[in-house]
Amino acid sequence: MKFRTELASKKAITNIDYNSKLLFLGSCFAENIGSFFSSHRFHTTINPLGILYHSTAISKSISMAFDDGFDSEEHIFQHNDLWTSFYVHSSLSQPSKSEFVTLLNKRLKALKASILEADVIFITLGTAHVYEHLKLGMVVSNCHKVPQREFQKKSLSQETITKDLQEIIDNISAVNPHARVVLTLSPVRYLRDGFEENQWSKSLQYISIKECVRYNTKTYYFPSYEYVLDDLRDYRFYKEDLVHPNQLALHYIWSKIIESFFSTETKDTLKQVEKINKRLQHKFFHPDSLESTHFKEKTKQLIEGLVMQFQNIQF
Repeated sequence: MKFRTELASKKAITNIDYNSKLLFLGSCFAENIGSFFSSHRFHTTINPLGILYHSTAISKSISMAFDDGFDSEEHIFQHNDLWTSFYVHSSLSQPSKSEFVTLLNKRLKALKASILEADVIFITLGTAHVYEHLKLGMVVSNCHKVPQREFQKKSLSQETITKDLQEIIDNISAVNPHARVVLTLSPVRYLRDGFEENQWSKSLQYISIKECVRYNTKTYYFPSYEYVLDDLRDYRFYKEDLVHPNQLALHYIWSKIIESFFSTETKDTLKQVEKINKRLQHKFFHPDSLESTHFKEKTKQLIEGLVMQFQNIQF
């Protein structure tokens, strides 16, 4: 007897191994998945400009990174004693203007470098609902708790989302032709917008993603959304807020990523990394004992062996 419809894994268009360089851009779900790769010692860069919830924000961030004439100081402002920009997440805000400008330029350079060298770039869309600043006439990446009266909330059209995604893919291909793009739709439910509006938003993004995958041979769709909403399909796989997938759900998606993107050899290496991670987390009752010294030396040898084999592995 079956109690759920399990979604079978499909082999992706590209393999990921410990020589791969990975970049994750997009919603908080991009950070959830990116953190699994990072904790398992893959060469990983996650959201240099902070969390970006929608396609327009992601497209703008890539354009900024490659715009040599971009003047970061023209787009910053002070709010609640912090300097920031509507183009980045609040986590980048700084107490002084010079600190923020320095950090923003540093992160833009990091994003540019990551795009130029990445083998696989994961783009995760969260919502089609955006806020447009009335005075500036721009769709912002983050409102930074600026009074809501200064914004107009609206939904991106399916045509706009598709255009954003195509610009993202084209801009990446122009500077890094060998990079593969993996598009995903976040299973996080934006219920503050309402059940119907959340579903409308997800539908618009889903159609746009499928359109781009259809017409771009180096672009792949990974069904994170379906794994949670159609495969697991139960509130016990969500956190208490009933909005964000919990760790059990995230681990399930990670297992599907392994099946889709990893070869047998990479899976074997992954097991070695997990063994080393456990050794690194080991707590000693007597850190200076001979037994502890031997344990640490053996761990060091295991790490050095993998570093010699995979130059991009990160310990």
